[in-house]
Amino acid sequence: MITGIGKFGGDVRGLFPAMALGFAAVFSAVAEARPPEIQTVSQWADAARQIAPESGSPHPGKWVTARAPYLQEPQDCCGIDHPARECYIAGSAQSGKSEILLNAAFHCVDTDPRSILVLTPSRDKALQWNREKWEPNAQVTEAIRLKTFAQKGRSAEDSTSLYKRFAGGFLKIVSAGTAKELQASTIGLVILEEPTDYPADADGRGDPIRQAYHRLDAYGADGKMIGASTTGEKGRCRITALVEAGALCRYYIPCPDCGHYQVLRIENFGLHGVREPVLGFVCPANGCLIEEHQRAGFLEHGVWLATFTAEDPDSNPAPPRHFAPDELERWTGRDREGRYPSFHFWQAYSPFASWEKIHKEYKEAQQNPDLLKTFYQQVLAEPYEPAHDRPKHELVFDTMKAPGILRLARVVRGEVPPWASLITGAADVQGDRIEWAAWAWGPRAIGARFDRGVIPIDPDDPMAWTELAKVSRYVYEGPTLKPVTFDRFGCDTGGHHTSQAYLACHRHNVLALKGKPKDPDAAPLERGKLVKVKDDSGRIIAKIPLWLVGTFHLKSRVYRGLNQAALSLDSGQILPGSLFLEPDLTEADARQITAEYLVEDVVGGQKVRRWERPKWQANEQLDLTVYNLAEAIAWGIDRLNLEGWNRWASSRAKDPALEGAGPLEALMRSPDVAAGDVPPGPAGLVEDASEIETPDRPRAVNERGAQSVFRKDGLQSLSRINKGTDT
Repeated sequence: MITGIGKFGGDVRGLFPAMALGFAAVFSAVAEARPPEIQTVSQWADAARQIAPESGSPHPGKWVTARAPYLQEPQDCCGIDHPARECYIAGSAQSGKSEILLNAAFHCVDTDPRSILVLTPSRDKALQWNREKWEPNAQVTEAIRLKTFAQKGRSAEDSTSLYKRFAGGFLKIVSAGTAKELQASTIGLVILEEPTDYPADADGRGDPIRQAYHRLDAYGADGKMIGASTTGEKGRCRITALVEAGALCRYYIPCPDCGHYQVLRIENFGLHGVREPVLGFVCPANGCLIEEHQRAGFLEHGVWLATFTAEDPDSNPAPPRHFAPDELERWTGRDREGRYPSFHFWQAYSPFASWEKIHKEYKEAQQNPDLLKTFYQQVLAEPYEPAHDRPKHELVFDTMKAPGILRLARVVRGEVPPWASLITGAADVQGDRIEWAAWAWGPRAIGARFDRGVIPIDPDDPMAWTELAKVSRYVYEGPTLKPVTFDRFGCDTGGHHTSQAYLACHRHNVLALKGKPKDPDAAPLERGKLVKVKDDSGRIIAKIPLWLVGTFHLKSRVYRGLNQAALSLDSGQILPGSLFLEPDLTEADARQITAEYLVEDVVGGQKVRRWERPKWQANEQLDLTVYNLAEAIAWGIDRLNLEGWNRWASSRAKDPALEGAGPLEALMRSPDVAAGDVPPGPAGLVEDASEIETPDRPRAVNERGAQSVFRKDGLQSLSRINKGTDT
C-alpha cells in the first residue's frame, strides 16, 4: 500500500479506488507490444488486401484467395519471408499473376519493409503499372495507405508516380532499358513485371535482369527477386527460361468422377458428344468429361507438383500427366534438387475466363495462323514458335504408347511392318558414341522407325566404325517381306570425327551425309562436292561424294508426320505421310525427336527463320529421322504410285503365294493379321510414275570390291558386288 504521497499524505488508493496497479499497467503494455503474428502473403492478403474498382478487377472489394486456389502457393513463395531467393511465374492473361506480385509487394511494406525495385519493360509501362496497379489498390488497402508517405517533388511524375516512400523503405518503378536507374540503389526486393518484353541490353551494360539481381547483393540471402509474365517467342522468352530453370510446378487437379490427378491440357479440350455436344476436358485416365461448372470444386482440391526434368530422370522422374489418387504422396514428396519455386498456369484454371471463350479462340486460331501467336501467349501461356505444327513431346509419347497404334500401324521393334517394303538407315556421330536408327517406308510416304541403337564406343577407336559397319549390314524381314538389308544407309559427317567418318563411309559402302540447314530451298538430298578420304597414316586413298541434306523443310515434314500419326490414332486409319515410332520408345526419345523449334529474325529488313534447340536438350533422334527421310525421298517415296509400290513389294515378297500382291493386299492376306488391323487403301497417292523405279543406294568402291552382309547373329546371308562409285 502506497501512503504519504503528495498533499494527501495518506491512502491514495483509498481516494482513487479505480486507479490501475502500476506493475499491471507496465506488463500489459509490454504484452500488447509483442511482435505481430507472422503471416504468409496469402494470409495477409485475405486479412488486409482490398481490390480497387479502378483497377479493372471483376471482383472489387475484399481479396479472397479461395476464389482462385491455385494462386495460394505462388503467392506464398513470392513472400519476403519465404526462404527461396527467387520465384517466377508464367501465366496467361486474366489469370491473377500480376496480383501475386502486387500482394507480395504490399506484404513486404506492411510486415518487413525494405527497398523495393519494380522493373517494367518501358517508362510508359512503369507509369501504367503505378496508375492501374499500385496507386488505386494502395489507397483502398488501409495497411498500405497508412504507411505510405505523401510525396512532394519538382515533378509529380518523377516523385509521386515512380518513387514511393513508406515507413522503413521505398519503392522505385523503373524501366528495364535504363541502366542508370538499375545501378543506383541497394535493393531488398526486386519485382520483374512482364520480363518477356525487356530489352536484351540496358544502355550497353548487359542484361537488365542480371543488373537488377546484383542490386540484392547487400542483402545476401535475405534479398529476393520475383517475376511474372505472359510468354513470348520460343527460344527468346525470358519468363519461360526462368520458369524452366526452376521447379516448373504445374497445378494437378482431381477428376470429379474418377479422382485421377491430371494437368488440364488443350489437347484434351473441346466439344464432346454427337446429339448435344458438351464442352469440357476429357480425363486421360478413364475418359470422364470434366465440365466448367465443376471448376470451383476441382480447383479447391488441386495440388502443385514439380515437373522439371531431373539430371537423372530414372532416379528422380517427373510426375506423369495423370496418376491415381493413391500415388499423390509420392509425387508431392519429390526431391526438387535445390531448384527455386516456379509456376505455370493458363486460362482454363482461371475463374475469370470462360471455357466457351477459350474454345472459340482456339477454333479461330486453328483456322487462322495469324491468331496462333496471341492464343499461345495470352491463353495457353506457352511460348509461340513459327513452327506451330511442332507436336509436344507428350503427344508423341502418348500416341506411340497407345494400344490402338500397335493394332493400326503394326510397328514392332526389329521387324519391318507389313505395309512397308523399303528400309533406310542413318547414323549420327557424337563425341563419345555413335547413334543409329532404321526406318521402313511404304505407300503414301508412310514411315516407321522400327529399330535404333547406340554404339557406346568413342569414335576415335576403330572398333566404333567396325560396329557401325555391322549395323549397316543388318538384315531385317517382316510378315510380308523376305530378309533384306538397308536400301540406303548414311552417316552424318558434318560434326564430330569427320576424317574417321569419311574413311568408314568409303570402306563400308555408307553415304557420307552433311546437313544443309541454312538454305530453305535445298533439295532433300543432293550430291555435293567430292571429299578426300585419308587412311590412318594421312595418305589420300580415294574421293567420295558428299551428300547434302536439306534439313530446313524436312524438320517441318517430320513434325507433320508425327501429327498425322496422332490423327491416325483418332480416326482409326493411317493417314498419308504419317510417321510412327516403335512402342518401346522412351520419353527422352520423344523429347529428342521434337527438340528443335523455329526462330524468326529480322536481318537487313527481311524476316529470316532458323531452327534452334535448347542447349540442354539432345536432338539426335530428330537428326536421324531427317536423314532417313531424306534418303527415302531421294529413293522415290514421293514419286511412286500404287502400281510402282506393288511391283517393288512383290519383288521382295516373302511368300511365293504373295507374288504380285501389293504391300496393302499382302497385309490383308497375311494369316496373322485381323481384317480390322489393315491400313486403308492408297487414296491420295500422286499418280505420276508409270513405271517402277528401284534406285540402288550410291556406292563407293571399297578395297576388297565386295560387301558382306551379316545377320545380327553373325551368319553370312548374302554378298553383293559393287559395280561403280555411285549411281
